[in-house]
Amino acid sequence: MNLVMSISRGNAIRAAAVLMLVAMMALPVTSAYLNENIDMTDHVVEQSCYCHGPLPVPEVDIVIDVPTQVAYTPDNRTVEVSIGVLGTPENLTGFGLFLNASEDDSGVRWTKRFSNGTIDVGDGTIQGIIRVNGTSMWTVGEMTSSWFNVSFIPGQMEQDIVLSVTGMRADGNGNETGDFWNVGQVTLEVRKQRLVFISVGVTNEEAISVTEVLVDFYIDGDYIGNDTVAFVPADGTENATIEWDATFEKEGRHRMRAVIDPMGDITEIDKSNNEISRDIWLGGPPEEEDLTLYYGLASMAVGAVIIALVFWVWRRRQYRF
Repeated sequence: MNLVMSISRGNAIRAAAVLMLVAMMALPVTSAYLNENIDMTDHVVEQSCYCHGPLPVPEVDIVIDVPTQVAYTPDNRTVEVSIGVLGTPENLTGFGLFLNASEDDSGVRWTKRFSNGTIDVGDGTIQGIIRVNGTSMWTVGEMTSSWFNVSFIPGQMEQDIVLSVTGMRADGNGNETGDFWNVGQVTLEVRKQRLVFISVGVTNEEAISVTEVLVDFYIDGDYIGNDTVAFVPADGTENATIEWDATFEKEGRHRMRAVIDPMGDITEIDKSNNEISRDIWLGGPPEEEDLTLYYGLASMAVGAVIIALVFWVWRRRQYRF
């Protein structure tokens, strides 16, 4: 009886130890589960920084519509920018637009062209609606539309330009008060424009002339445009040409494909020759490796083998006689 009681106590001790171990293993899981219900509101810190004035209403959103890759040209091409003011900012009567270039380029500047709704300011300042000073621009006054359009010159260097839009507050006379809050920015990659002219011959092998021959062009499988040959005489050839903007394309080999009459509008006996593919090299093809040194080393090795062979034959003859 005592032996039975001893075994029972041992089992009880082992069971208690197992239960305690299970409880310790389950404790972190339970705690982690309970942590999901903790309210962290008091621990959230507002990160937005406003220099002056009340916070803007949360419904306000600023949209900057501009290409992020821009090519500059010798004739100082302009880049169009559309700014959308979606919402009604509190006490916000105008905007400041700024261009910050990564290089010291005086050619980067806003133009004096501004339009808002049906208003086109043109080259000048009308009724204080816009003020331009190089890379800075201010719009002050009542806006007739939630979108306004401006333009700038990206300069004459390969660089990055940060275009930023800042909400400006003005007094009753339309003068800036210095109160503002940041509303958005976008970085533009500016590179020198690189145009590639591609031309293919369109040959008419039929006995009658054809008109309005459409030619589609592709680069690396992507459609880049088309050209229409107005007239190709019987047994004659005319060229179809397209301008490919390769400013932001990688250096090296690209595959060009041209398709004549892609819609099958022209009646012809054989359409199997209506497509052509060629390689185009940006920056030129790779230089051929100079093999002069290798040829020289190979000649020396062959010469050494011949000399050794002649010497071996000569020695054998000496021993033989």
